[in-house]
Amino acid sequence: MAPNHPTSLKPEQIWIVVITAIVVLLVAGTLILMQAKSRAAEARSAAVEVATRTARQIERDLTQNLAATYALAALVRQGQGKVRDFDAIAQEFLTLHPGVSALQLAPGGVIGQSIPLAGNEKAIGHNLLTDGKRNKEALLAMQTGKLTLAGPFELIQGGEAVIGRLPVYLGKDMDEFWGFTIALIRMADFLSTTEIEDLNEHGYAYQLWRTHPDTGLPQVFAHSAAELTENPISAAFDVPNGRWHLSLSPTAGWTQRQPLQIFLALLLSSAAAWGAYRYFSQLRRAELALIAAKDYAEALIATANVMVVELDPAGNLQRINPAAEAITGYTLDEIRGKNWFETIAPRQRYPEVWAEFEAIIARDGRIGEFENPIQTKSGEEKHISWRNSQIVEQGEIVGTLSFGLDITEQKATHDRLKQSETSLIEAQRLAHIGNWRYDLDTRNLFWSEEIFSILEFDPTQAIPCSHAFLARVHPNEQQHVKAAYQQFRQSYQAYELTTQLIMPDGISKYVSQCTRAVLDARGKPIRFVGTLQDVTLQTLQDMAFKESEERFRTIADYTYDWEYWQGNQQEMLYISPSCKRITGYSATEFISHPELQFDIIHPEDRETFRTHKHETWDKPHGELTFRILTKDSQVRWIAHGCTAVFSHDGKPLGRRGSNRDITDLKEAEQRAYQLAYFDSLTNLPNRRMLLDRLHHGLAQAKRFERALAIMFLDLDRFKLVNDTLGHDTGDKLLVEVAHRLAGCIRTGDTVARTGGDEFIIVLSEISQPADAATVADKILSAFTQPIELAGQRIDTSTSIGIAVYPVNGGDDAEALMKKADIAMYAAKNAGRNQYSVFTD
Repeated sequence: MAPNHPTSLKPEQIWIVVITAIVVLLVAGTLILMQAKSRAAEARSAAVEVATRTARQIERDLTQNLAATYALAALVRQGQGKVRDFDAIAQEFLTLHPGVSALQLAPGGVIGQSIPLAGNEKAIGHNLLTDGKRNKEALLAMQTGKLTLAGPFELIQGGEAVIGRLPVYLGKDMDEFWGFTIALIRMADFLSTTEIEDLNEHGYAYQLWRTHPDTGLPQVFAHSAAELTENPISAAFDVPNGRWHLSLSPTAGWTQRQPLQIFLALLLSSAAAWGAYRYFSQLRRAELALIAAKDYAEALIATANVMVVELDPAGNLQRINPAAEAITGYTLDEIRGKNWFETIAPRQRYPEVWAEFEAIIARDGRIGEFENPIQTKSGEEKHISWRNSQIVEQGEIVGTLSFGLDITEQKATHDRLKQSETSLIEAQRLAHIGNWRYDLDTRNLFWSEEIFSILEFDPTQAIPCSHAFLARVHPNEQQHVKAAYQQFRQSYQAYELTTQLIMPDGISKYVSQCTRAVLDARGKPIRFVGTLQDVTLQTLQDMAFKESEERFRTIADYTYDWEYWQGNQQEMLYISPSCKRITGYSATEFISHPELQFDIIHPEDRETFRTHKHETWDKPHGELTFRILTKDSQVRWIAHGCTAVFSHDGKPLGRRGSNRDITDLKEAEQRAYQLAYFDSLTNLPNRRMLLDRLHHGLAQAKRFERALAIMFLDLDRFKLVNDTLGHDTGDKLLVEVAHRLAGCIRTGDTVARTGGDEFIIVLSEISQPADAATVADKILSAFTQPIELAGQRIDTSTSIGIAVYPVNGGDDAEALMKKADIAMYAAKNAGRNQYSVFTD
């Protein structure tokens, strides 16, 4: 009988093999799935960052380009509805805002001017307020007084664009509607200046879209050639009266098939079943699985875009991830083992943070969620939002794991918003004007803080309502106020009304009410809004002008200007409190030190003021503009007016003076002059100033029979510098060229930049034509030295054309410039880096 040898595995061994294979297959499948999800999550996280960055860039560029409308509006208001030299100014603005395709003026809502005109001819004469298809944004701008953005849509003159329209109001109270300043931004031109086209190169499909305000459907106005895959991510950003969205998805999709990993999982499952006989093999595979899981967790920490910080129970740093190193500027090796809190939030700099830490710990013994400022290695301050959890092993707390999100930008945005709100409250308080809002849907009435203050109600006790307001109205005027409001409820026509109030202490106040309705697109009112301004001062002034001079003292106490009254001995009898706001010195200081009024005058203006005071002391009226130095050494411009004061019987009582701070007006005039007559890059005179000086020089040359020369200069191969080193380097080169040219001419001569790499020099007085050649040789010599920019040596040269008056004939300015231009091209054609003199 043959021996009995077992030929198959025992049942329990078979079960071990089967269970081992199934478990390993499930684990491997789970790891593959987790890896795929991780990669998809990383891809979405990266796409969110790209979309957010690109959306912010588009939003920033669009905001900067639309800012041109505010500059135009300032010029309109300054010119009381007229913009001198609009063509030249608009051309300057277009160079500062490259994304703007055209700038337009629409007085009364009708487009009257457009720069450039070419391609926009059909827009001239277009009435923005009567076009039923496209007047919604224009009407919205008039109702809100704010910049609105229309589009994107097809233009009358062709092409797709967005149009920013800013309403402009004239008059002291901005109550006279002038029209609109308009920035036309063609989408194709604008988007070419942004980073959106780079998304294709980075492997993303995209769509730029908005929800159409009329249809409620998505309107796509820019997209890639590749279509979006499923589940795209989106980044939204606000534009005036609208919201745009940028949607992204990888052109290759969020996840990729992993046949190799699946094959390896099956292979691993088979190997695990084969090795199930051996205990140590099972232990080793379990150990490898644990290591893989740990590596996966470490990879997540290493690639996370939030700070991950591990501390021991004493708060000493054990480790941080790369995101924490990037945010703080410290490496792990630099601060390992150091107290984390002392490192990123030094107690001396942040005592309030430490007080909060200690209060939280004293309350519940641990720190859960909080936010605080930190100090980076470079000293920069950032704000971090933390989530903390304790690390527990075998029931014992062995450390803390903290996750920190950098919220610096969000914090800054919140602080700016809060500052804006505070500024609005302060502005209302200074102007004694409050605003209210009544929502017709919710029937909620809102009062600003200043309304409570004007009506003398406690905001913590009183509830905003019309009855509370009427209770303050003088009994004789209550019916009139009610009737005006009822008429408004029927017609929705805005109205203004000045009303007398009686305060609880019996004192009268006078307030001006302005009320209007806010309508939706269908013309239906959605809310009522209005302002309430304390005009007691103005009203009392009107009354005081009809009464005796004694009332002057009462009125002047409330004026915004700096008022004063000097006696016959030039002693200070009265000075209004506004003197402190303007000069920094109190009324007491002026009265106790009468010479202070003269001492604060700018040293360069003191003699002018002394002469004015001497010449006008016996005259009825006098006016003067001068500068003062405030108590904190600031220079302020003052518009001064004075008048003689007499008693009722004609006896002289001294002089009354009024000083108004016009510093803002002076600064605006200077900015407008700089913009109109100087090149913004090189600070040289522009074409307008050049022509003024050239015309003046020709007139002098003709009158005194002198010679005058004009030189046209064009840099050789300047385009190559822009193309190879970039426009920033090109701009720096132009600035250095301007500096060298200015060093080659006399003080009375003019060097101007008229555009691009073109410069023009006017030699106003020369003895002979050879003098112009001498200057040209000096310029060519100045360009022999290379120009060093950003560590690079740039060799440049110039071609010069010269025309001389009157050697080449009795030309006017235009003819002389044309001859110099012809001579310049002759110099270029002759080989560059030389000059040529025009000859008939």
